[in-house]
Amino acid sequence: MDAIMFRLLCAPLLSLLSTTANCTPTIPPLPQKDMAGQTAAFNQRMGLAAPYAAASQQFLRSAASLSSAIFLRQAADSHPYFVNWMSGTRKVAGDNPWTTYHSTLFDSRNDYLITGNLGAAEYVGFQVYGMRDGRNIALAQQNRSSNTMQIDCRGNFTLRLSPKPLTGEGDSITTTPEDYMLIVREYYQNGQQKLHNPARYRIQRLSGEAQPPIPDARQRVALADAFYRSLVLSSLDIAEKMAQVRNSNQEVEVDRRLSDALYPTTDNRYNGVYVTLPDDDSVIRISGTLPHDATYISVVFYTPYYITPDYRNARTYLTGKEIVQQADGHYQINLTRQPRDLPNNLTSAGYDQGIVAIRYLGSQSYPEFEVQRLSHADAQKP
Repeated sequence: MDAIMFRLLCAPLLSLLSTTANCTPTIPPLPQKDMAGQTAAFNQRMGLAAPYAAASQQFLRSAASLSSAIFLRQAADSHPYFVNWMSGTRKVAGDNPWTTYHSTLFDSRNDYLITGNLGAAEYVGFQVYGMRDGRNIALAQQNRSSNTMQIDCRGNFTLRLSPKPLTGEGDSITTTPEDYMLIVREYYQNGQQKLHNPARYRIQRLSGEAQPPIPDARQRVALADAFYRSLVLSSLDIAEKMAQVRNSNQEVEVDRRLSDALYPTTDNRYNGVYVTLPDDDSVIRISGTLPHDATYISVVFYTPYYITPDYRNARTYLTGKEIVQQADGHYQINLTRQPRDLPNNLTSAGYDQGIVAIRYLGSQSYPEFEVQRLSHADAQKP
């Protein structure tokens, strides 16, 4: 099937908001038809045929769903709470199998208290985001993590958000007038930890009036529209730029405005490569060393839409503790379409192209790595 013929779902996913004094009786749907057209054009340029139809639909539905959850529902609620970015089948912006992402909107003029428990999480990070000149800005001084926070013997913690510096009062982040969102990232070593003993936390407002973080309905619609477009277009543009150099560790310059739209955090460093697997015999070998100062490492295969395939049924990821290293400290990760008898075997769940992203949490280095395309027979040779 020609990619341009994909019948992407364009029906509005959003229910209409009720009439209030500050809004019109109905709210126009997100620009799903426009983004479906952009995605279809991307599919055609990238040579993505019928097997990618379902993934592209999930990508568009997920972006619309998250935009609605944050900027149309949460932004209209006077009581702060956390939104799970990857709820159910919703996947966007480089989801990670054993990582959970929650966010909350807040009014930077107010004080907030976050209380919770780490559960079985290996690491929990808190990053505040501000909007400056139309770009998401994350500052290191507005990042806190379970590695440095005061955690009691049972895993309990508290964190304050305040426009005024708080000294001698426990862990806190000082906010600025441009700040509007907090994202919490939880990292786990396996799915059982994430499923059965996840981190739990809540947020409450300590000062200010009980009003929505974005009171004006028209502004909420505009922000939801912009957020939806940025999720879709940034993901597609990053993949297309990376695909200019395939199966290679050659560095590709990515527009910072695009990567900023996907909410990078200051405690992560990233390496990545766009890979192509022409046939079932192809093996993409990624080799290198792992940084010793990293708190957490993950290697994940993504479809060209920067979302994971169904990792419940395919081994599309490895964590650092799962990567078997050689005696000299080097590793070899072997990516194949389907499972093969190779060390550190990562699969693409049958896809013939996509992105392999390596995250180094807490590391101060960018380790060198090499990429080769081999036949299965050559990959088996010592």
